[in-house]
Amino acid sequence: MKINFFFRKSFENGNFSIERVFSDVADGIQDRFQVEKVVVPFYTKGLFKRLLNICWAPFFQGDINHITGDIHYIAILLRKKCTIVTIPDCAILRRSKGLKKFIYFLFWYLIPFYRASFVTTISEFSKSEIIFYLKCNPNKIRVIYCPVSRIFKSSIRQFRIKNPVILIIGTAENKNINRCIQAIDGINCELRIVGSITKEQESFLNSSSIIYSTISNIDNLMMYKQYVECDLLLFASTYEGFGLPIIEAQSVGRPVVTSNFGSMLEVAGDSACLVDPYDTNSIRAGILRVINDVEYRLKLVRLGFVNIKKYSIELISNDYVSLYDEVLDTKKV
Repeated sequence: MKINFFFRKSFENGNFSIERVFSDVADGIQDRFQVEKVVVPFYTKGLFKRLLNICWAPFFQGDINHITGDIHYIAILLRKKCTIVTIPDCAILRRSKGLKKFIYFLFWYLIPFYRASFVTTISEFSKSEIIFYLKCNPNKIRVIYCPVSRIFKSSIRQFRIKNPVILIIGTAENKNINRCIQAIDGINCELRIVGSITKEQESFLNSSSIIYSTISNIDNLMMYKQYVECDLLLFASTYEGFGLPIIEAQSVGRPVVTSNFGSMLEVAGDSACLVDPYDTNSIRAGILRVINDVEYRLKLVRLGFVNIKKYSIELISNDYVSLYDEVLDTKKV
């Protein structure tokens, strides 16, 4: 049986986390299915190019079509019984307004939902949001978590208490960079940011006393190096569909400071230091506790290694295999 994973065409040096996830899933299921990664020919930008992607997709169908990433709209002309759409989150609906929000709602959520045999999402939090916005049948939605890539292996070393390297991944608005900078300012540390910072963020950093560096457009191996070189991950985001950096950092053996609600709480549980991302004092207190409380820090690392077992490629791949078998059985009816 052939499964086609439909990926968006990425811009130069693009590195989307959901595509990385499904590349790992593809490797995990290749002993059961013939897997082909199908990249749409046009960027998901502008009406005309998106229409061309919709018209192109039916000519490249497999026994199962699994749409990942930001191209849900191509489900329109695919065979419904053998199509799965992964909706990782509802971020677009949260930040859009007016006509733009309606277009996204219609072509990225509502129509793809009803043109798919099943919809998958990556957390119970995201499932609840999809149900809230679409007022849809929850039984059609399957929660399958993101796996942690095998690249992210344990690399334990001594924590640098006097001058720890704090890692932040992502610079989008939800990544909460400015509050994190405020929380870190005055702590003797080095800050490493993965992602392209805005002029506002750069100005904010330069007005602080923080020693910092940035890096962007990196692959998995370079991302792994960032985890190895850091002492702790600060991931105090205000919104995530899952929060992949949490389990990546834990796999390497780094303590994590993350937000105390939504998918981040769901993914991390008690294996991370939970803080209020809207309160700089809470973020700061969490960072300082990880730095200064040795027993607590070691406990987080230990619990992190336990936590990541739920997100192994083997377990997640088995969940997808079960879903694909269900789709194939449904097609026979």
